[in-house]
Amino acid sequence: MFHVADSCAGVLVLTQVNRQTNRETIANSAHRRGPLFDEFARSRRPQAHPTSRPPVCRRVKKKWDGSGGQDDQALGRSRGGFGTKIHGSFDGLGHPVELLVTAANASDITQAEALLADHEPEVVIADKGYDKKSLVEQIESRGAQAVIPTQKDRKDQRPVDPHLYKERNLCERFWSKVKQLRRVATRYEKKAANFLAFVEVATIMVMLK
Repeated sequence: MFHVADSCAGVLVLTQVNRQTNRETIANSAHRRGPLFDEFARSRRPQAHPTSRPPVCRRVKKKWDGSGGQDDQALGRSRGGFGTKIHGSFDGLGHPVELLVTAANASDITQAEALLADHEPEVVIADKGYDKKSLVEQIESRGAQAVIPTQKDRKDQRPVDPHLYKERNLCERFWSKVKQLRRVATRYEKKAANFLAFVEVATIMVMLK
C-alpha cells in the first residue's frame, strides 16, 4: 500500500520537474526567437481542466452503528505517518505467544490486557509505554513480578531489576528479524486479518530458522 503511494509520488514529482524544464526551455527559446514565439509559449502552458473533479477513490465511510472504516482494519495516522502497529507478547525464549494489530495511533497500554490474556507468567517485562498503576496492580494480583520502568514525570519512581529488564531485548531482536520480510515491514493488504496472517507466517519462518 505505502510503496504504491511512494511510487506514485515519485512519478508526480518527476512529471513536475519535466514540465518545469519544458517551460524553461520554451521561455529561453522565446527570448531568442522574439515576441511572436513568446505568445505561443504562453498559450502552451498547462492549465487546470475546467471540469476537474475530486478523485474517485475516497475514504470508506462508517456504517450506521459506527463500525467499519479504517478503524476496523487497523489503519490510522500517527507522527510516523499512516500505518498499522503490531503488538506482541513473548515467552522467555523470545517466541511470540500473542500477536495483535491496531491502528498506528493506538496507544500500547490499550492492548496490555489482551496480550496478557489467560497466560500465567512469573515476570512481566515491558517498556515505559506500559507504565500504568492499574496494570501493575493487575500483574501483581496474578502473582507475577512487574518489571516496568516508571516514566520520569511521575513522583513515585518504581524500582526495577536492571538484569531482568535487559531480557526485553529478546522481543526487540525478534522484531528486527521479522521486519526484514517486505510483506511485514510494508503493509499491502486492505484487511487487517490478512495482514495479521502474513505477520504470523513470517513469525513461523523466523522461528524455524
